[in-house]
Amino acid sequence: ILPDAVLKAAIDYSIQYIPQRSLPDKAIDLVDMTAAHLAAQHPVTDLKSLEAEMATQKNIQEEAVAKEDFERALTAKTRIEELQKQMDNHSEDQKVTATVNDIAESVERLTGVPVSNMGASDLERLKESSNRLKGHVIGQDGAVEAVARAIRRNRAGFDD
Repeated sequence: ILPDAVLKAAIDYSIQYIPQRSLPDKAIDLVDMTAAHLAAQHPVTDLKSLEAEMATQKNIQEEAVAKEDFERALTAKTRIEELQKQMDNHSEDQKVTATVNDIAESVERLTGVPVSNMGASDLERLKESSNRLKGHVIGQDGAVEAVARAIRRNRAGFDD
């Protein structure tokens, strides 16, 4: 599940950290990369394979009882109960919800820039750094913008 905040973060991070590509491609790729990573971390249980294995175990159990091999029948019964628990615990409602941190991790994997180290307050502070500097340095707007840009680049992990 992709909440609106995650989609907004994908757009913001892609604009900020992936300048060599254009929107909406870079934001969509970032969301796709995040979703693929989450899917790999949380694999979906295959109900059909569980049902097939359960049918096989039931056949084994019936054959073992017919041959009076009760130890094997008990092992098959235990396995059937385990499979039933897995099937009961599985539901289609077990959806994984992406977070802004997941998007940040995808940006890190893609660019190598440590995005998650920067919190929201850090980002806001960096965005407003030129305004704060202009309050202290009078008449040097161009220089202040250049310094603020250099600080943002450095904090993002880029070199000149």
